Amino acid sequence: MKNKLLKRYMIDSAPSYMQDLIPNQIQQTWIRLSVCMLGTIYLLIHAVNLNQYIMVLSYIGGFYVAWQLYTLSMIRKKPLSFSRMVLSPLLDAIFLSSAIFADGGQFSPLYLFYFASIMGNGMRFGTPTLIYSQILSIIAFSIVCFYLWLSHGIALDLAVFALQFLTLILLPNYTQQANMHAHRAVNAKKDAESTEFQLLDKSPIAAFTFERHPNGQLCIAYVNQSMQQLYSQEISRLIGFPVEDIFSSEDGREIQHACQSVFEHENAPSKAFYIRAHGEHRDTLQLMGQARSI
Repeated sequence: MKNKLLKRYMIDSAPSYMQDLIPNQIQQTWIRLSVCMLGTIYLLIHAVNLNQYIMVLSYIGGFYVAWQLYTLSMIRKKPLSFSRMVLSPLLDAIFLSSAIFADGGQFSPLYLFYFASIMGNGMRFGTPTLIYSQILSIIAFSIVCFYLWLSHGIALDLAVFALQFLTLILLPNYTQQANMHAHRAVNAKKDAESTEFQLLDKSPIAAFTFERHPNGQLCIAYVNQSMQQLYSQEISRLIGFPVEDIFSSEDGREIQHACQSVFEHENAPSKAFYIRAHGEHRDTLQLMGQARSI
């Protein structure tokens, strides 16, 4: 039961406000593959313990690359996989810590990639995964530093370690705060849109919204109750129909042109048009309307 609750919590906390969630995850995976390649080149040139641990590092690096390739193959099918949310930060920490270990420990410049890993996981999986990745990175880096100090006699600068420890805690919080602000902004936008549609529902002025379908046709997406005075049948039937269907045939081009102008000039002022429409009793009405983006 606890595992199910944890899984639900992490998936619900993922950054669903991102419209480009799948491209973002693909980008993060390619970044990790690129970092893996660059890190391998750096270790071949610079690592002091490479020869001693070459086999172990090869296994870890090979598995890490295989996992990233598997991730690329699965992102489009399951963009918010719970197993990837758990294993990806863990493998990031293991791979980076192994590389830092081979490069001498505390003062390896590879330490900086912890921040990219933590913030990247926060961007693609949300705040809970950012915190989870942060904890894993702190634990892994601490183990490497103290192990090399106690077992290999490599000096550990405790003042610098304390600064590195605090930096791993504090710096990723900027990404966490950015995620929270973005989430609040999207929620505020949704609330504003909901309020706007509630006002349209109660408005005495007939109004409808429209959208462009893939075939280029402008179709009705929403109508308010006041549209009933312009249409003799049930207005719910209008959803999905071309915008000109509720107007007299000779005025169809006029309304279509006005709606089309909204897509072509989104920042332009509203487009006025004059049309005739059929009333509830099939009488002809002379109307002025406006088309604008919302």
